Amino acid sequence: MATTKRPQVIVRVSSDGLTAEVMLPHHNTVKGSKAEGDTGEGGTGEMVTAQRASALRQGIIDELAAKGVIQGIDEDAITEFINNPGPSPRVVARGVPPVPGEDAQIELRFSGGEQQRPKERGDGSIDHYDISSIAVVEEGQVLAEVIPPIPGQPGRGVRGEEIPPPVVRDRRILAGKNAELSEDGSKVYATTAGEPFVTRSGRLGVNPVLQVKGDVDFSVGNIDFIGSVAIGGSIQHGFQVNSGGTVTVAGNVASATVEAQQDINVSGGIVANRKGAVKAQGSVRAKFIENATVRAGEDIEVYGSIVHSDVYARRRIVAAGKRGNIVGGVIQTTEEVVCTNLGSHMGAPTEVQVGVDPGVRAELKAVIEELQETERIIIKTDHAIRLITSREGGLEAIPSARQDVLRDLQATKAQTEGKLNQLLARRDELQSALDQGKAGRVVVGGILHSGVRVTIGSATLLIDESYRSLIIVNEHGQISLRGND
Repeated sequence: MATTKRPQVIVRVSSDGLTAEVMLPHHNTVKGSKAEGDTGEGGTGEMVTAQRASALRQGIIDELAAKGVIQGIDEDAITEFINNPGPSPRVVARGVPPVPGEDAQIELRFSGGEQQRPKERGDGSIDHYDISSIAVVEEGQVLAEVIPPIPGQPGRGVRGEEIPPPVVRDRRILAGKNAELSEDGSKVYATTAGEPFVTRSGRLGVNPVLQVKGDVDFSVGNIDFIGSVAIGGSIQHGFQVNSGGTVTVAGNVASATVEAQQDINVSGGIVANRKGAVKAQGSVRAKFIENATVRAGEDIEVYGSIVHSDVYARRRIVAAGKRGNIVGGVIQTTEEVVCTNLGSHMGAPTEVQVGVDPGVRAELKAVIEELQETERIIIKTDHAIRLITSREGGLEAIPSARQDVLRDLQATKAQTEGKLNQLLARRDELQSALDQGKAGRVVVGGILHSGVRVTIGSATLLIDESYRSLIIVNEHGQISLRGND
């Protein structure tokens, strides 16, 4: 019996060592009858005899061994190749690929930067103004943290060698302005409160001043910021800006609500149309004020006019320059009002009150109103008590149910009379403060028009004719006009 010549077999291992392929040279295609169990369908080679199939299998095994292939040999793939041999390579062994790890990541620990959806009010309506997405961090807050890399798992090649996974990258976190790195270098902390930022170089920091490049409008939304706010444009109608520091506005404030724990500086004007309000714990400065409500814990300074506005400052109110006019509205301050012209020839109702903290006048007004209401309650209660006790026969003739009502009325009267006494005492205190408030003054560099009402302390004078360049003071409880030479 003649021996079967073993076909020449080529085994090729991939460069990554993860696969081994087998193929026959073009000149060594195996010929013969169909092997047992072979359908002959779908093959690229020709039918083989059982003997040649056995010889081909042994040749593949020997060649694999010669190439060092010992891992992941696929017997089914070898059988398929034997049944359909040919020059096209077939994978007959597969290794285990390495599992990649994960590089280190830097995770930000603050949110913001994306505009929020408008919020729904309690009544179901939508507030399109409250859409701000400004990120704010507190002092000591973690700005970002390094998440350590996760190593990968090694694989194994068809030759049995270990294949290392791709190298994972570590990352460094960098601290910038108003931030500091933790001792282990894994975290960055804010050293001040404000708006967090990341520079192009990847440094994390905190800006204590919020910078708004343009207007505060529907593209920005309302602002509530822990530090100072610098606005490159205007604050548009209906929007709110609340700052824990100073608010600086390059444009105008238009019917908006602005509050600051320090100063409010407006390069343009404050024009409110009697909507919104501007309030600062420090001073307010603007080019002009028109139809607005402005409150300041220190001074209000404008470099133009104050027109038809309710203006309140704890120290001074100044309308400087050639157009430093105060026309219409109520001006309240403690120490001094300084302006070029006060009132107008058209007789616009203008009231100036100085000499005491404007809060004293406001509280006195509220106390007097509450006194009047308390007295009305006492009168009504007395009337109800008389109706019950006026029955013939005295208290014994009053039904028990009505006696319960009487006791309630008497308790109400006693309680209300106690409140009345407290209000009377507070009114006297406030009135005394007004009577003693004589140090304030009003300085008019130009014209004081008729129709202006001036109150210094508790003394009031309605100006009945026009004057030029004078100082208004309180002397011995009377308003006095002095020349301002």
